[in-house]
Amino acid sequence: MKTSKKIFYGGLCLLLGASILFNLTYNRALRNNIGMKFANTANKFKENQLYGISTGLYITAQKIAPNITWLDYYIAQSLRSKYWGTPLTPKKKADLELAIKHLNAENVKHPNNGYVYSEYAYVYHQLEEFDKAIEYYKKVLEKNPKDKYALEKLSYIYCNIKFDYQKALDYQNKKMALGIDEGKYGDYFSKAYILAQMDRHKEAVEYYKKYIEKNPTHVAGLVNVSNSEIKIGKYDDADKHIDEGLNYAPTFSYLLNLKVDILKHKHKFEEAEELSNKILKRNKYNYSTYWDLAEISRYNGDMKQAEKYYKMSKDNAQEYYDQFCENPYDIGDYDGKCGNRYEFLKNFEKNKNKPLKF
Repeated sequence: MKTSKKIFYGGLCLLLGASILFNLTYNRALRNNIGMKFANTANKFKENQLYGISTGLYITAQKIAPNITWLDYYIAQSLRSKYWGTPLTPKKKADLELAIKHLNAENVKHPNNGYVYSEYAYVYHQLEEFDKAIEYYKKVLEKNPKDKYALEKLSYIYCNIKFDYQKALDYQNKKMALGIDEGKYGDYFSKAYILAQMDRHKEAVEYYKKYIEKNPTHVAGLVNVSNSEIKIGKYDDADKHIDEGLNYAPTFSYLLNLKVDILKHKHKFEEAEELSNKILKRNKYNYSTYWDLAEISRYNGDMKQAEKYYKMSKDNAQEYYDQFCENPYDIGDYDGKCGNRYEFLKNFEKNKNKPLKF
């Protein structure tokens, strides 16, 4: 059935529900029977990821037959499911706060329940109330220490929000100790990323390579392993992985910037500057390239030119951030463009005055 037809029939169901609510007798058995039909129909729409319709049908079912169990849970689940991975808009926030109210009601009826705790965790995560999300993910683990999803999300929050990399690594290790699911090798990538944040780049390379072995065309894996290889002086290995990445994404700025970084470390400054200029022609918001040019100028003793490029780098990052970013740690910022610029701007002066590493 096409989506338009599903929405049409869903709308008819909602209209029918309103009519029934107005005319229905107080016969409890009849109310329960009709309420269950609405709930079962809602289940089908939820399975097809039409969460707006399923939410309305669950609410209708609850109004017809309020004694049907678990409806508050399913309403909350539908409300939050349509928003995962999207920015926190006022509409999303209002719906998620409504989901919390329904979970509070469900928690009274089914206290200390792992499923309810899971929904609390998911909703607070999307609300970006991360302390509450941590609290409920931990309650989930008290009920089921082998809940991989809770372990994964705790590792994510501690790594990307709290910047407590040791805790992030601990939860990631606990998840991986339960086994790597076939076809789901992101755990290797996640562990490598955490290790890289801890400056344990040799270990990070080991896990990035395990990930790339399973996902050889994944450009982000090739970017990250190259970056860690550069950190430990494995420039030829990094160059090899960069070239592999460029086969799949010939103009990808992150890879080209790493190529510039290798050229800097090999003191091939003319080639580095030439490539930097090509990058800037493709992407005017590439603040990292201006930074590279600043460092090359600084190495060559041209501090006036270095200051010019440093300023361009900072202004460039700030312009992009002001125009496109609302929250540096939004869960929808998958490629880190906002988060990376936020960290860059926050640490700009400190990093600018560090000794050069090439």
